[in-house]
Amino acid sequence: MTIKKKISTGIKFKKYFQSWFVILVTFLIIKLGNITGFWMYFGYVFSILFGLFCFSMKKVEYTTDKIYFNNKEFDYKSITSLKTLEINNRIYWLFKTNSNKIFDKYHFTQLGGINYLDILKILIKKKKVSDLKIAEFTELLKQKSSISFE
Repeated sequence: MTIKKKISTGIKFKKYFQSWFVILVTFLIIKLGNITGFWMYFGYVFSILFGLFCFSMKKVEYTTDKIYFNNKEFDYKSITSLKTLEINNRIYWLFKTNSNKIFDKYHFTQLGGINYLDILKILIKKKKVSDLKIAEFTELLKQKSSISFE
């Protein structure tokens, strides 16, 4: 049995804490600040969309043969498209698969990147960049998926 490597970061925190915390803080600011009209509706809509955005994130694990989104198994060949979105210097990934079900077709997550600790490991321990999980994962995507990388 091959060991699954987890590559997504902070999903439980974003999904189960940050998603409702932003809505609660927005509600408190609007009520205590006596905000009405356009800015009240804008705040509520923005916080609800952000909550849904966080709650829709999925945990990603991978092996050399399969990729797992919230423990659902997919082949690398089933990934047809990959989009990235950068918000606040954090990169979010949207994977599109060839599944017929809408909830299995799109998978939204934040993958671990190269942070300051990883840079220190590379500099101090002479660790190769290819030893990092994100580099290994993207290399597997390039080799085995049907995504075209330029």
